[in-house]
Amino acid sequence: SPDVITMDEKYLQEYAGRGALADLTTMDGLDLSKFDDSALALGEFEDGLYGLSTGQNAYTVMVNEDLFEQAGVEIPDDTTWTWEDY
Repeated sequence: SPDVITMDEKYLQEYAGRGALADLTTMDGLDLSKFDDSALALGEFEDGLYGLSTGQNAYTVMVNEDLFEQAGVEIPDDTTWTWEDY
């Protein structure tokens, strides 16, 4: 019976290349429709899909607008600021 394992993506090619992993696109009933293309690409090797990401990260900044206002400091434009601005 198949197993589900956790593996760093750097080992994916090694294991998939020697046939130790199943191509997930051949699995009946596995719904991949909620994964975007970039997430699926992380698990691809040659013409198959051998891994799925368990999560993704995104950079974010949270700002307490009241504190900025109290300090008399304008909130920076988070689409253009740099680490030096920070």
